[in-house]
Amino acid sequence: MTESPTTKKLPVSTQGKGEFLVPCPHSLGGAGFLDIATGKPHSSGALSYLGKEIRPAELLCRLPSALRHHLTDAQWIGLLSSYLLALQSFKIGNVLKASCPDVSPQQVVLKLLAPRPKPEAPRPRMPK
Repeated sequence: MTESPTTKKLPVSTQGKGEFLVPCPHSLGGAGFLDIATGKPHSSGALSYLGKEIRPAELLCRLPSALRHHLTDAQWIGLLSSYLLALQSFKIGNVLKASCPDVSPQQVVLKLLAPRPKPEAPRPRMPK
């Protein structure tokens, strides 16, 4: 049996409460991310440090049942394994976009949009 990939980082939404994100499978459009708690779609996410190792099976357990029924558990594990492997080449703070191409629906393609998210308000400066 092959060892499942692990990571200590996952993208979080840049709008709202900063929920953790998983890739949108091809059967649901294949573009962007889905909020792991609610299934709400997001176009991009900023890579955040988790503080502990996480495996595909742990992510699968956290998905809402409304999302889980779109793929079999084996298909979800394949998709999430590909996702965790793809995350390895990015750094904390990177803003990413995900896609699942139709030629390989269990393969996740991540694209770097920005090295880090832009602040919503300008940072305060020290007086001169």
